[in-house]
Formats: sequence, structure tokens, C-alpha cells
Amino acid sequence: MPHTARRAPAPPPFSSRTKRATLPLDDGWSVVTTTKSARARPRRRGPPSSTTTTTTTPNGSTRTTLAAADEELDLHGSQDPHDMLTAHVPTGPMPIAPGTTKARVLHRVNTCRTRWAESACAAEVRKLVARAGQARKRGSRLRRAVCLGLGSLSGENAALCARSVWQLVAFLELVKLVTGRDEASGEDVEGEKVDVQVYAEDPVFNALDEEVLRDVGVVVLRAAEGEVAASAQHIAPDCMVFAPFMPWFVMLPHFLRDRHPALYIGSDVADMLEAAQRRADGHDATPLDHVSVLAARASLAQNRDTAPFPLFDLLDGALNPMVVSWVKREDDDDDDDDDDEREKGESERKEDADAGEQLVEGVKGLHV
Repeated sequence: MPHTARRAPAPPPFSSRTKRATLPLDDGWSVVTTTKSARARPRRRGPPSSTTTTTTTPNGSTRTTLAAADEELDLHGSQDPHDMLTAHVPTGPMPIAPGTTKARVLHRVNTCRTRWAESACAAEVRKLVARAGQARKRGSRLRRAVCLGLGSLSGENAALCARSVWQLVAFLELVKLVTGRDEASGEDVEGEKVDVQVYAEDPVFNALDEEVLRDVGVVVLRAAEGEVAASAQHIAPDCMVFAPFMPWFVMLPHFLRDRHPALYIGSDVADMLEAAQRRADGHDATPLDHVSVLAARASLAQNRDTAPFPLFDLLDGALNPMVVSWVKREDDDDDDDDDDEREKGESERKEDADAGEQLVEGVKGLHV
């Protein structure tokens, strides 16, 4: 009998390989996220993929929600920045998850603050802020803090809410570190009253989010219709900006252009410049792209130091990767070479500013 080769049946195309991750939350709940692997789904342009989130309560019941994954943005020129901005800015506040109360969200925030205080990341952040504080001009104290793009604390996607809660905790602890203010008394360690303005802005904030933020001393700002950046007016040399993972086409032209906060925690400006430059070099570049490039260059030309934000291992993707950037102390630059570099930087900034004024005129007519 002739030999007959037996072949194993071929797997179906894009076979279902799923990846599950369990995210324990602070109050007995857990979140299970389920996603298809990259090998399991075709690489095609079209609607964004989705993530299934199953929330398990302490009594064993479960609730599953389906959330669209972030669509990957083409930074090489095929998308108009206004289209990207429109796609990024939410249509309005996030719906509140059923059964969610202010007491419950505050309990979660306070529990996470306790865990944060005991974490290795918190210890490293204290060291890094102390280093940045020593590098700032002597006698300066930050009087304002702005949090951008925090996300909803009470929305229906439990995994995203968990990330937002940890980001809020990090922001609140940073405010304490850089201002020296005790939340309960409003005074510093020497008993002096500390007047600090603390703001947060995100179009997804709902009424419950605003109540929670108000209770922890944060004022929520909302942009007027047709505007993007209500909090930009508060970004000044005596300000800390905390903006985890804000996209360059929002951050650069609307929040960092002509503004240089003493302390910035967010995406690396050098990486944002690279992305903006690719857009500006494209065949369909717009004035807003060039404004973004100039804003990034002006920020990088400042006399600043930058360090990676310490590793946070209590929830993956909540705080890494980010950088911490701060203004260096003036008396660190007392040699001739540094003076020459500073003069060169001032000249370049003036040229960029002159060019920026012309480009801004072209942007004023754009609707965002």
C-alpha cells in the first residue's frame, strides 16, 4: 500500500488567541480584561479593535463591558491634526457606572493613597522632587498645579477608572511635595498658610467626578464651546503640570505653546517634537503642525533637566512611561560656555517666536 502523508489540519486564519489580565482593585473588586493577540487578528484599516472588561464584585457577581481600544494614529501625514483632535476630544462627560457613589470613589482614592505612601515609587518620587526643588531658583515655591487628561473616576469602564484613580493619587501627592501644603490645615510644616490653586481639566468629567475632585481640593475647569484649553491660562513659571499621556497635537499647541511651567510631568517633549516634525514635514502639513514644532523646540530650549518618572508597579500603564522635567537653578550656569549657549538659545527662541507669530495668524481661522 502506498504511503499516504497525513497532515495536521491547518489552523483557521486569525485563530482566536486571547490574552487575559486580572487587575485587582482596592475594595474587593477585580477587573479581567480580555483582548485578542496581534497574531489573532488581521492588520487592516477600519474600526478600532475592542477590549472586553469583566468586573467581579466581592459577592461573586460579574459585569462585562466592551470598550473600544484607542485607534493607532498615523503620525506620518495621512491624518489631519484637526481630525485627530476631533477624534481625541470626547463628545461629553462619561456616563456614571451603575451603583457608583461619591463615598465609594473617595474610599477607593483614599485606599490607593495609603498604598502609594508605602510603595517604592513614592519613595523615588520624593527623591526626584527634592532634586528638582533644589534645582529651581532658591526661595521659589510653586503656587499652582494643573492636571490634564485624567479621565473619569466613575465611568463604566472599571479598568480605565482604576488607572485614573492612581493618576489622581500621584497628582495629589505631587502637589503636597512641591507646594509643602498639608491638605487638612492648608499650612506648611512651619505653620505658614499656603495658598495653592489646584486645577483639573478633562471633557469626560461627569458630575460625580467633579464632586470627588472638589472634595480632594481640585477645581474642575471646562473649556468654552469651540475652545480646547481652559486651564492653559493657569500654566505659568510657578506652576506644576501633570499630563499623563496627552497627545502632542493637543499638548503642544494648546498647553505648552509660550508656556514654561517650573515642573512638568508627562510625555517626553523630545518624543512629541519628533512626532510633530514628521507631520510638519509631510505634504499636507498645516500651520498647526508648525506651531506644535515651534512649541516643542521652545520648551526644549529652556534651561531644564529631565528624568524618567520612577517605575510604578501597582498598576501597569498608569504612570509609565513618563518624564519629569524641571527648570534648573540659575546659579548652576556660571561659566562662559553656558552663557554662550544661553545667548544662542535666546536667539533661536526669538527666531522661532517671530516665525510662530506668522503661523499663529494662519491658525486663528482654524476651528478646533
